[in-house]
Amino acid sequence: MKKAVHFLCLFVYALWVTGCSTEDHKLLKDCDTCPELVEMPSGELWVDGLEIANTVSGAPGASDEFRSVSIPGFMLGRTEVTRGQWRALMGALPPAPLGYGDDQPVANVSWKQAREFVKRLSQKTGQAYRLPTETEWVYAGRAGASDSRPFASSVDQINRVAWHTGNREFSRSIDCPAASDCGMFNYPRLSAVAQKRPNAFGLYDMYGNAGEWVEDAFLRDTVQWPQGPAGGAKRGDLRVRVVRGGSVLDDPMDLVSNRTGFGVDAVSDFVGFRVARALPGP
Repeated sequence: MKKAVHFLCLFVYALWVTGCSTEDHKLLKDCDTCPELVEMPSGELWVDGLEIANTVSGAPGASDEFRSVSIPGFMLGRTEVTRGQWRALMGALPPAPLGYGDDQPVANVSWKQAREFVKRLSQKTGQAYRLPTETEWVYAGRAGASDSRPFASSVDQINRVAWHTGNREFSRSIDCPAASDCGMFNYPRLSAVAQKRPNAFGLYDMYGNAGEWVEDAFLRDTVQWPQGPAGGAKRGDLRVRVVRGGSVLDDPMDLVSNRTGFGVDAVSDFVGFRVARALPGP
């Protein structure tokens, strides 16, 4: 069994390294300015004791035990929601460093504001948009791999799919309107979406660039993740929600296991989100 799992991990990793054309995946866009969605196939999410210990505060030490959760198919944003998509639906943009355009991920939005975006998107399209659960997010980021690290340990390999501390771009902060005020372009910036290679499910920037809000409350003291498609959305501290994937502030080897909790009203220059919805009907 372990040999079969190892072979599958190597196969999926090869897809990560070579890239994956979105032509191989079912795409959907509910309106001209809506986020483009990719169909996530149904499958199993396998989680080992090491990943639980690394991602859940207060978890016990690593074990050899594997746990699996069945994931029904769903649609997920091909990229993080961009500033252009936010402005088209919400109007005013949140603050951002100088030089940002429509193709950067929208950031400086709270979990509540992200929920308001999906609410308005649902009203506009007649479809039930939402944030992905943490379990769905991890499944999509893993892109079919059984291992908790869907790419190998080489930084060069990670560079092909993710923005992080080692390859991030820089600009002037919003607090430095003139070059003379800062002396240099020294503020880490989010890169335009879809500049790196997609994963095996056709998703861009799942790791690095901007961290991403998910629906789940942050579980502090008990190991309840994963819990299936419903995730921990109604468990834990509802005032604190999970952010996954890491950002340009994180080291490349920390992106996959990066998991933190922010208050529902908190904002960051380096946290955005992507949307989810159910599969279209027959």
